[in-house]
Amino acid sequence: MYTLGNVKLQRANTQGKPTRHQATRKRGISPVIATIILIAITIVIAIAVAGWVFGLFGSYSRTQPVTIVASASSCSATSNSCTLELSNQGR
Repeated sequence: MYTLGNVKLQRANTQGKPTRHQATRKRGISPVIATIILIAITIVIAIAVAGWVFGLFGSYSRTQPVTIVASASSCSATSNSCTLELSNQGR
C-alpha cells in the first residue's frame, strides 16, 4: 500500500490470480462474428429497400381498381332532388 498525503493507494494486481472484478467481467462477442452480423443486417436492409424501390413486393399489396358507373339518373324540379343509380364495375 502506498500513501500520497492523506490518500492511501493500493497496488494493482497485475500478475497471478485475477482480482474479483476481473474474474466477473463479461466477455463480448468476437469481432469476426460482429462483422458477419453487421454484413448480414446490411444485406437484408438492402434487399428490402431494393424490393420497395423497384416494386418487387408490390404484387402482394396491390388491390383491384374500383370503377363506379352511373347507370341511371333522374332529377325532380318540384322536390329539388336528384337520384343516381351507381354500380361497381371493378373486380
